[in-house]
Amino acid sequence: MTVEPVTGNTWIALGLVILLLWGVILPIKAVKLPWQRRLILKGLRGCLFAIVVILLLRPSLVFLKPERFAGSVIFLVDASRSMQVADGPAGATRYETLSKLFHTNRRFIDDLTKQLTVRSYSFGQELQLLRTVDGQLQLPPEPLEPESALSWALQEIAFREAGQRLLAVVVLTDGAQRAAPPRDTPVQVAISQYQRLGIPIYAVPFGEPRGAGRFCDVVVDNLLVPSAAVVDNEVEVSVSVLVEGLPGRKLPVELWAEGPGQGELLSSTQLIASSVSHQETIRLSFTPKVAGELKLVVHIPPQPGETILQNNTRAAVLPVTRGGLRLLLVESFPPRPEFAFLRRVLTRGDLWELDVILLDARGIPHQLKELHRQLSTRDYQVFLLGNVPAWIVDQADWQLIVKKVLDGAGLIMIGGAWSFGPGGYADSPLADILPVRMSHLEIQRIDEPPRADVHLSGPLYLVPASAGLAELLFGQGESGGSSRDIWSKLPPLEGSNKFEGVKPAAQVLVQTPAGQPIVAYQPAGKGRVMAIGVDSTWRWALGGYKEFFERFWRQLISFVANKEALRRGPLWIELPKRLMAPGIEVDFLVYHELPEEEAENLQLLAEVAGLESSVALEAQPAQNVWRGSFSAPQAAGDYWIKVQARRGETIVETAQARFLVEERDIELENPAADWTMLQHLAVATEGEVIRVDDFARLIRQLQEKTQELEATLEVRMPLWDRWPWLVAAILLAVSEWYLRRRWGLV
Repeated sequence: MTVEPVTGNTWIALGLVILLLWGVILPIKAVKLPWQRRLILKGLRGCLFAIVVILLLRPSLVFLKPERFAGSVIFLVDASRSMQVADGPAGATRYETLSKLFHTNRRFIDDLTKQLTVRSYSFGQELQLLRTVDGQLQLPPEPLEPESALSWALQEIAFREAGQRLLAVVVLTDGAQRAAPPRDTPVQVAISQYQRLGIPIYAVPFGEPRGAGRFCDVVVDNLLVPSAAVVDNEVEVSVSVLVEGLPGRKLPVELWAEGPGQGELLSSTQLIASSVSHQETIRLSFTPKVAGELKLVVHIPPQPGETILQNNTRAAVLPVTRGGLRLLLVESFPPRPEFAFLRRVLTRGDLWELDVILLDARGIPHQLKELHRQLSTRDYQVFLLGNVPAWIVDQADWQLIVKKVLDGAGLIMIGGAWSFGPGGYADSPLADILPVRMSHLEIQRIDEPPRADVHLSGPLYLVPASAGLAELLFGQGESGGSSRDIWSKLPPLEGSNKFEGVKPAAQVLVQTPAGQPIVAYQPAGKGRVMAIGVDSTWRWALGGYKEFFERFWRQLISFVANKEALRRGPLWIELPKRLMAPGIEVDFLVYHELPEEEAENLQLLAEVAGLESSVALEAQPAQNVWRGSFSAPQAAGDYWIKVQARRGETIVETAQARFLVEERDIELENPAADWTMLQHLAVATEGEVIRVDDFARLIRQLQEKTQELEATLEVRMPLWDRWPWLVAAILLAVSEWYLRRRWGLV
């Protein structure tokens, strides 16, 4: 028994009781009152104040009582497509092995159910609660889930079972987490959550892990092809091949046009798997003989013992044209860093043929003769002028370049100490076609440093202008989204030529945040001319944005060449990608090079095979350009987008582009089990990896965990907090008062 005095101190409470008894019970002043009546009154008062003592001391009875809490165990079953792989005992699939495991241990699970609450879920792309009928767990008939979001499923379990005393989660899976957003939760997130909750995870792995040697598979992945190719020019493609469980096997790697057995075998090589788990990048080359939209297929024939065959093939589309672009790059000697980086971009692949002329600022005769010979004998589609003073080149050569531009060639002038006005171009034939204003007062001598009035000093940050053409060229980033965030992250440049302004027909494509034009464009006859004031974009490549640097120059050069997709006729289509996932949004551009009189009142109609409705095209501010978008078909296969240029009912020109819709099965592309991840998951949460043969031991181990649910509780029963005490106190007080009144004491 314990007491909890009202005052918090037992002795103080007893002192109050003694004083109360001394002052109230003893002084009963009645001289003639018989001793019997006096004794009755004292007895009533004594009982009353005994109740007061109990209420002041607040006594309670305390005793110990054993108690058992309710607990639960969760079974989490993998129902994804990778569980279809037949790498189990006697050729059974992983899912068949799992189903047999539950059936064989049914009696042990029933015993566990009598002691604990047992719930089972299946997971894949979603989390489903499984029912139990007549003691038998009702698993899904087949594992058909397209994803295996294990970490997300564990998080969802913790949320659904919140408030329950969860003793353990038993995960039965092959361990490979393959999930797309938003269910691609990293496994570390689930581990952290279960560590915080103190819930162990027991993993029962199925399937053969990579490197075990008992699982055979060949995976063809990451097929890389050029964006376009030229007839009679060699094309190289690369592909990543992963070989599992076939050590020493010689595998033929074939490159087909259209598909194995359907078209032409373009190239082949042999791959030798040097280990149980072998990965290698294979390069294949061929020379296209005809122009068109060529479907390339890399294929490795199925091997004996291979259970997954759909990942032995990968396809892509390669546009092949009859000819590429011929470029002439004229730069001062010694060349600048911008020249070296730009040259690497222009000489990569077979799309562009680059000639380079280096001119000394002093005007060395044999260099100028070579420039004249190249201009007179070769047909260039694009001229790139670097840091070359205008006065060292003969006026006739400048006039020849102007004539070629007016006839359809492109011209890009790159900034520098002797470019634009400082290089004397205000007085050259190029002044009429360049899109920026220049003055002969801007001329700068060879030996003087850059003038502050004609150059902008760095650090210089750039942003695309709001004009429609700028959005057309730079409206997509490296990943297909808006590039404005990328521009804000680019390293600053060292400086730029300072333009007085642009001509009325010109458009500013890139500028400083303050609005100073840096890149400007204007048409010139049938050609296009671009002025670029900076010469340090190489800093983008060194600063981690090499892909953006290359794309920037390729876009500009292709645009001024008036062959954004390499000419395939008067009308052509530019698709940003030729391999698509089902249902994604695809933006594309349509260009034409029809004469002005033929292009008048031209209407363009676009259709995509497999889509019921036509695709709307919107004319862009740039000349001869339309933009459209469509949703890729849901079914995998080959598709064509076709565009017709009409004038009324007359079809003027047609164009078409090929693309592939590929529904990749992420579950079966690389279906090897991942026991390492399960080991990490179990150890980090103080669980264990349990082999299939030890599953019965796991059930017994979980039964022993029921001891954790037993506890001895201290039960406290208060003796003072009872209504009879109140009734007794009232009766005693009323009785005492009644007797005193009757006996004349009141």
